[in-house]
Amino acid sequence: MLSPLNSVQFVDELAQWDVEEFSHMYTDEQWNVELARKHFLSLSKNNNNDECAEFVERCWIAVDDENNLIGTISLTKDDEGINEEKLKGRTPWIASLMVKKQCRKKGLHFYVEKHSNNVYIFLFTYTYTYMYLGLATLLLSFPMKAAKKEKFKQIYLFTDTHESFYTKFGFKTVDDQYLQSTKVVIMEKCFSI
Repeated sequence: MLSPLNSVQFVDELAQWDVEEFSHMYTDEQWNVELARKHFLSLSKNNNNDECAEFVERCWIAVDDENNLIGTISLTKDDEGINEEKLKGRTPWIASLMVKKQCRKKGLHFYVEKHSNNVYIFLFTYTYTYMYLGLATLLLSFPMKAAKKEKFKQIYLFTDTHESFYTKFGFKTVDDQYLQSTKVVIMEKCFSI
Protein backbone atom coordinates (compact mmCIF):
# COMPACT_ATOMS: atom_id res chain seq x y z
CA MET A 1 0.00 0.00 0.00
CA LEU A 2 1.33 3.40 -0.95
CA SER A 3 1.06 6.41 1.31
CA PRO A 4 1.26 9.89 -0.22
CA LEU A 5 2.97 12.79 1.51
CA ASN A 6 -0.32 13.75 3.15
CA SER A 7 0.01 10.64 5.31
CA VAL A 8 3.32 12.07 6.66
CA GLN A 9 5.02 8.75 5.91
CA PHE A 10 7.95 10.43 4.15
CA VAL A 11 8.17 13.71 6.10
CA ASP A 12 11.14 12.75 8.30
CA GLU A 13 13.06 11.29 5.35
CA LEU A 14 12.31 14.37 3.22
CA ALA A 15 13.47 16.70 6.00
CA GLN A 16 16.75 14.87 6.53
CA TRP A 17 17.42 14.63 2.78
CA ASP A 18 16.62 18.30 2.19
CA VAL A 19 19.02 19.43 4.92
CA GLU A 20 21.76 17.13 3.56
CA GLU A 21 21.32 18.60 0.06
CA PHE A 22 20.93 22.29 0.89
CA SER A 23 22.34 23.08 4.36
CA HIS A 24 25.64 24.33 2.86
CA MET A 25 23.74 27.48 1.86
CA TYR A 26 22.31 28.26 5.31
CA THR A 27 23.29 28.65 8.92
CA ASP A 28 21.97 26.03 11.36
CA GLU A 29 19.45 28.58 12.62
CA GLN A 30 18.15 29.22 9.10
CA TRP A 31 17.75 25.59 8.01
CA ASN A 32 17.94 22.40 10.04
CA VAL A 33 16.09 19.10 10.25
CA GLU A 34 13.43 20.43 12.63
CA LEU A 35 12.66 23.44 10.41
CA ALA A 36 12.63 21.22 7.33
CA ARG A 37 10.30 18.79 9.08
CA LYS A 38 7.88 21.62 9.93
CA HIS A 39 8.04 22.78 6.31
CA PHE A 40 7.19 19.35 4.90
CA LEU A 41 4.49 18.82 7.53
CA SER A 42 2.86 22.08 6.45
CA LEU A 43 3.00 20.90 2.83
CA SER A 44 1.41 17.60 3.83
CA LYS A 45 -1.42 19.50 5.55
CA ASN A 46 -1.87 21.66 2.46
CA ASN A 47 -2.01 18.53 0.36
CA ASN A 48 -4.99 17.39 2.43
CA ASN A 49 -6.88 20.62 1.78
CA ASP A 50 -8.76 20.11 -1.49
CA GLU A 51 -11.17 22.98 -0.91
CA CYS A 52 -8.77 25.88 -0.37
CA ALA A 53 -9.67 28.79 -2.66
CA GLU A 54 -6.27 30.48 -2.61
CA PHE A 55 -2.84 29.38 -3.81
CA VAL A 56 -1.83 26.13 -2.16
CA GLU A 57 1.79 25.23 -1.61
CA ARG A 58 2.31 21.57 -2.43
CA CYS A 59 4.80 18.78 -2.75
CA TRP A 60 5.10 15.89 -5.19
CA ILE A 61 7.00 12.72 -4.32
CA ALA A 62 8.26 9.81 -6.39
CA VAL A 63 8.57 6.30 -4.98
CA ASP A 64 9.87 3.15 -6.58
CA ASP A 65 7.95 -0.13 -6.80
CA GLU A 66 9.17 -1.04 -3.30
CA ASN A 67 7.75 2.20 -1.86
CA ASN A 68 11.18 3.82 -1.39
CA LEU A 69 11.33 7.59 -1.78
CA ILE A 70 13.44 8.41 -4.85
CA GLY A 71 12.50 12.00 -5.73
CA THR A 72 10.61 15.10 -4.72
CA ILE A 73 9.79 18.67 -5.70
CA SER A 74 7.75 21.45 -4.09
CA LEU A 75 5.85 24.53 -5.19
CA THR A 76 5.96 27.31 -2.59
CA LYS A 77 4.75 30.88 -2.26
CA ASP A 78 8.26 32.16 -1.63
CA ASP A 79 11.70 30.81 -0.93
CA GLU A 80 12.90 31.78 2.52
CA GLY A 81 16.55 31.58 1.53
CA ILE A 82 16.32 34.49 -0.89
CA ASN A 83 16.94 38.04 0.29
CA GLU A 84 13.59 39.79 0.93
CA GLU A 85 14.49 42.61 -1.43
CA LYS A 86 14.97 40.12 -4.26
CA LEU A 87 11.76 38.26 -3.34
CA LYS A 88 9.47 41.26 -3.84
CA GLY A 89 6.71 40.33 -6.23
CA ARG A 90 8.31 37.03 -7.17
CA THR A 91 6.01 34.09 -6.65
CA PRO A 92 5.61 31.09 -6.84
CA TRP A 93 8.87 29.20 -6.37
CA ILE A 94 10.01 25.71 -7.29
CA ALA A 95 11.89 24.28 -4.32
CA SER A 96 13.63 21.11 -3.22
CA LEU A 97 13.98 19.29 -6.52
CA MET A 98 15.83 16.19 -5.36
CA VAL A 99 16.45 12.84 -7.01
CA LYS A 100 18.28 9.98 -5.31
CA LYS A 101 21.75 9.56 -6.79
CA GLN A 102 21.09 6.04 -8.06
CA CYS A 103 18.13 7.36 -10.10
CA ARG A 104 19.83 10.34 -11.72
CA LYS A 105 20.57 10.55 -15.44
CA LYS A 106 18.45 7.50 -16.15
CA GLY A 107 15.22 7.22 -18.01
CA LEU A 108 12.60 5.58 -15.82
CA HIS A 109 9.36 3.84 -16.63
CA PHE A 110 6.51 5.13 -14.52
CA TYR A 111 2.82 5.55 -14.05
CA VAL A 112 0.97 8.07 -11.91
CA GLU A 113 -1.56 7.58 -9.13
CA LYS A 114 -3.58 10.56 -7.94
CA HIS A 115 -4.28 10.42 -4.21
CA SER A 116 -5.98 13.77 -3.68
CA ASN A 117 -6.42 17.09 -5.44
CA ASN A 118 -2.83 18.13 -4.73
CA VAL A 119 -0.79 14.96 -4.15
CA TYR A 120 0.58 12.66 -6.80
CA ILE A 121 2.66 9.56 -6.32
CA PHE A 122 4.85 8.38 -9.16
CA LEU A 123 5.37 4.64 -9.14
CA PHE A 124 8.47 3.42 -10.92
CA THR A 125 8.45 -0.02 -12.35
CA TYR A 126 9.87 -1.96 -15.21
CA THR A 127 6.68 -3.99 -15.67
CA TYR A 128 4.38 -1.31 -17.08
CA THR A 129 5.65 1.28 -19.50
CA TYR A 130 3.59 4.43 -19.78
CA MET A 131 6.34 7.00 -20.29
CA TYR A 132 10.10 7.15 -20.41
CA LEU A 133 11.69 10.32 -19.01
CA GLY A 134 14.36 11.39 -16.60
CA LEU A 135 12.94 11.72 -13.10
CA ALA A 136 14.09 15.32 -12.57
CA THR A 137 12.47 16.32 -15.88
CA LEU A 138 9.23 14.63 -14.88
CA LEU A 139 9.17 16.19 -11.42
CA LEU A 140 9.96 19.65 -12.79
CA SER A 141 6.92 19.54 -15.06
CA PHE A 142 4.40 19.32 -12.20
CA PRO A 143 4.97 22.61 -10.35
CA MET A 144 5.22 24.37 -13.71
CA LYS A 145 1.84 22.95 -14.77
CA ALA A 146 0.32 23.81 -11.39
CA ALA A 147 1.57 27.43 -11.51
CA LYS A 148 0.32 27.85 -15.04
CA LYS A 149 -3.07 26.38 -14.08
CA GLU A 150 -3.25 28.89 -11.22
CA LYS A 151 -2.75 31.66 -13.85
CA PHE A 152 0.71 32.75 -12.73
CA LYS A 153 2.61 34.48 -15.53
CA GLN A 154 5.97 33.15 -14.34
CA ILE A 155 7.64 30.82 -11.87
CA TYR A 156 10.98 31.12 -10.03
CA LEU A 157 13.71 28.97 -8.54
CA PHE A 158 17.27 29.33 -7.38
CA THR A 159 20.18 27.00 -7.87
CA ASP A 160 23.86 26.89 -7.10
CA THR A 161 24.85 24.12 -9.51
CA HIS A 162 22.18 23.27 -12.09
CA GLU A 163 21.68 26.46 -14.10
CA SER A 164 22.25 24.66 -17.43
CA PHE A 165 19.64 22.00 -16.58
CA TYR A 166 16.94 24.60 -15.93
CA THR A 167 17.92 26.63 -18.99
CA LYS A 168 16.85 23.65 -21.14
CA PHE A 169 13.30 24.18 -19.86
CA GLY A 170 13.12 27.89 -20.63
CA PHE A 171 14.38 29.34 -17.34
CA LYS A 172 16.50 32.46 -17.57
CA THR A 173 18.83 33.90 -14.95
CA VAL A 174 17.37 37.13 -13.56
CA ASP A 175 19.48 37.77 -10.46
CA ASP A 176 22.06 36.28 -8.12
CA GLN A 177 23.04 36.42 -4.49
CA TYR A 178 25.19 34.65 -1.93
CA LEU A 179 23.75 32.27 0.63
CA GLN A 180 26.51 31.83 3.17
CA SER A 181 29.52 31.67 0.83
CA THR A 182 27.61 29.92 -1.97
CA LYS A 183 26.64 31.92 -5.03
CA VAL A 184 23.15 31.08 -6.27
CA VAL A 185 21.35 32.29 -9.35
CA ILE A 186 17.68 33.21 -9.32
CA MET A 187 15.94 31.94 -12.41
CA GLU A 188 12.57 32.76 -13.94
CA LYS A 189 10.40 31.03 -16.50
CA CYS A 190 7.67 33.10 -18.14
CA PHE A 191 4.54 31.35 -19.35
CA SER A 192 2.90 32.30 -22.61
CA ILE A 193 -0.78 32.92 -22.01
